[in-house]
Amino acid sequence: ALNNQESLIVAGQTALLEAAVAAGVRRFFPSDFSVDYRKLAPGDNYNLDMRKAFLPRLLEAKIEHTLVLNGGFHEIAAAPFVGWIDLAAGAVRVWGDGDQKMDFTGTTDTARYVAAAALDPRLANRALRIAGSEISTNEAVAMLERIRPGKFRPQTAGSVAELREAWERQRAKTPENPWSYLGSQYLWAMVSGVGKLDALDNGLYPEIQPESLESYLARTL
Repeated sequence: ALNNQESLIVAGQTALLEAAVAAGVRRFFPSDFSVDYRKLAPGDNYNLDMRKAFLPRLLEAKIEHTLVLNGGFHEIAAAPFVGWIDLAAGAVRVWGDGDQKMDFTGTTDTARYVAAAALDPRLANRALRIAGSEISTNEAVAMLERIRPGKFRPQTAGSVAELREAWERQRAKTPENPWSYLGSQYLWAMVSGVGKLDALDNGLYPEIQPESLESYLARTL
């Protein structure tokens, strides 16, 4: 819940940034850990709007920074609030043609990349773009069939535009409760390709071999 509090993400990080500059800290890692929110327009994602609001302050500060962009975490791929892999219904919801690649990375592997980047001068004042898997919805259907044969089926959900229309309606209905539409906003940013990471930086650290989404789900479903 703290993840979507402006007092923490904007004002809180600004205070932390100012303290880091005053203390002579070499590099600042903001709380991003997401799709490439820089490509999103204001209003596209409640949480990521706060990251966009903080970013100019970070860029103006006299301190090195590294943005960590890892797509979605493995741990939220089947989360009910996202509505992509529906464990209860045994379904994978297909928005659009299902071919758009999406980025996923485990939290532990993300932490490994952060530790490596913190010591790497090449990552000063730029984004670190990483992914354990680049996978489409159609590929996810085949992946789940390998993991749990006969347990999951594709479920046509509508167009990508209809997904956006759905969360816009929900936002208008319950503007005071972003959790009622936030998962759909994240999913839209991924299935639309708007938040897709550009060329990945995994190759900077060949010693890190991130777990795939398939491996993660095979051991957790």
